[in-house]
Amino acid sequence: MKVKLPKLQRGFVWEPARIIDLWDSLLRGFPIGSLLLSEIGDQGDARDGNDQYWLLDGQQRATTIAIGFYNPWESHMRVGNADEKQGWSHKVIPVLWIDLLPSRNENDEKLFFPYLATQSHPWGYNQSGGILSWGARRDAVNVFAAAVGHDNYTAFALKEVFPWEAVLPVPLAFVLECAAKYPCDDDQFRDALFSKCLHLSRDWSQRFGNLLAQFAPQGLAPFRIACASLPKYRVHLNYLTARSQELDRINHEDNSILFIRLNRGGKEIGGEELIFSLFKSAFPAAKDAVENAAAGFMPASQLFSLFVRLVTAAGDPEKLHQPVLLRDFKTKVADVAFRDRLMKFIRDDVAKVMAKARELLAGEHTPGLPPALATRTVNDAPDIFLALLHWLHRGGEIEIGSREHRAVIAIVTALSWFSPGGSRQKLEYFREWMKAVSGQPLENFWDVANLRVLFTRMENPVPSFPAPNVLRNFLVEEIVMNPEYNWGTLGGTCSAHPIFAGYSHIQVANSDASSTAETMRPPVSREKLLQDNLRNFVGILSGNTNLLLFAQRDFIRHKFHEFQQWDVVLNDTNCPWDWDHIFPSAYCRKGVPRKYRDWHNSIGNKRAEELSSNRSNRAAVPKDKLADPNTRRDSFISDSTWALIECTDPLIRDVVRANDLCRIILTRLAEIYAEWYVTFEIENFHQS
Repeated sequence: MKVKLPKLQRGFVWEPARIIDLWDSLLRGFPIGSLLLSEIGDQGDARDGNDQYWLLDGQQRATTIAIGFYNPWESHMRVGNADEKQGWSHKVIPVLWIDLLPSRNENDEKLFFPYLATQSHPWGYNQSGGILSWGARRDAVNVFAAAVGHDNYTAFALKEVFPWEAVLPVPLAFVLECAAKYPCDDDQFRDALFSKCLHLSRDWSQRFGNLLAQFAPQGLAPFRIACASLPKYRVHLNYLTARSQELDRINHEDNSILFIRLNRGGKEIGGEELIFSLFKSAFPAAKDAVENAAAGFMPASQLFSLFVRLVTAAGDPEKLHQPVLLRDFKTKVADVAFRDRLMKFIRDDVAKVMAKARELLAGEHTPGLPPALATRTVNDAPDIFLALLHWLHRGGEIEIGSREHRAVIAIVTALSWFSPGGSRQKLEYFREWMKAVSGQPLENFWDVANLRVLFTRMENPVPSFPAPNVLRNFLVEEIVMNPEYNWGTLGGTCSAHPIFAGYSHIQVANSDASSTAETMRPPVSREKLLQDNLRNFVGILSGNTNLLLFAQRDFIRHKFHEFQQWDVVLNDTNCPWDWDHIFPSAYCRKGVPRKYRDWHNSIGNKRAEELSSNRSNRAAVPKDKLADPNTRRDSFISDSTWALIECTDPLIRDVVRANDLCRIILTRLAEIYAEWYVTFEIENFHQS
């Protein structure tokens, strides 16, 4: 009997805690629920007789079980063909360990303590599936880096590391193999396990080798018995009958009803993911092309939904902004002409279009974004990324490194990083932008004049971008030097400041005779409208970590080049850098003036740093922990800001000291903004 995943199934989505809990249940002999199998095969899949089945419900549990048996130390362990690996690369398959000497307390509900190690957490999670403390991660990185010869921990091979917080960790696959070979003999089981552990890293041997060698064989009996019992473990199987198959179909190409209902009871599946699953079911041969195009950039399901919109808009550009709903997609794939266009696009154009998009945004060129930042940008605003794909699909070309290339990245980052509101609001901006470019020649697509409609909106316009020196002067005058500072009235005491000149184009609502009682808006003064929009911009700017990552792009690109957020197997996408406060959080104690508390957490007081940094100095004064010029360079601390830090008393004793620190934080905030503004010539936004 052979059980395979149908193309309809989605990817692996379980969190580390659920993986750990399932293996504790298995080793204790607890039931884990039934699986649903079916003799229904995907179109085009050959079947030998009737001994092949498709797993319709239980993929997450089945994959979790498979991870426990995965053994990367065996030379014959290789990822097979695309169907077998389900989008995994050999490098990032998680590894499960088990602690032979777990630290228990009376409230522990687990009996066995598996530990999971992943690409972005090579030091492993804790025994509950939670993230380790930063100090523990730093210590692990220092040890592992010395062994492998580099400190780029997102590039560590998982067979060279081990779960840091386990007392005596051994790979679960080793325990399973030894228990299967010696199910009844503790001595032989211990000797076989010790022999297999000789293949582990030198660091593991130095730390745990003697401990395992001295381990009493009888102490391993619970693990031997639990693992040896697994071959007798039974999972109830439900089978989808022929009658159920027929009743599941809306038509001969759609058998998705059961799949939808099954997934409502487990990990909730999103609309885009379900649409992509239906596509894989109908067109299994095209699955790999989409997943390869999405690898390291965004979820395949989300990218596929953009492709569907792209192909739909080829015949009707007005539909480009319309999200694809499940019902609409079912109708579309039933249309032979649309299906042929979609398949032709995936077969002939997807790889080329995505390669160009990656090169434009994250290539190894001067204005390019680090891969991790490019990933954040397109996933935060997929509709803006769709505009780039649409332009490329229509034949758009540009010289890499040119002024026009910078303008493209400027627009993508400005709309992604600064547009107020959530995904719905960004979709509205995208719709208005596409209306503005509709019918224009392709060479005018990135003309900033087409964006004016977004800046002149009465409600939630895209913010105007002041010149960096104007911004800095405003922040210093209105916040640092203003004894009446209040965030709620920011800008109210300097309405004539030059920063407001960038908002002169914003429309103001009027109450005219044609307005009905339902549509009439209360009158808003122009001054109030400008102040609200300026405050929205400053609020977005103050927490804009994308800007900070761009300012630190050389550091991010060098230290975390291997890390691409979507190139992981499970819900394990925590970024591998830390955010450090330049002026420590201890300064933000009770009694500190409000203005400092308002700006302590802004990007002007933050820097991205790697785990191998000396975090014991985190509460130290900035002039001590930033004394190394290389650290200042990596942290985007300019010479002028450093001069202010060196000559300023860092302790907040009164309002004067709070003002001094705010001046440093806001000056650096303006410098971070200036790095983006100057690099991409943002002043061109307001010259049309």
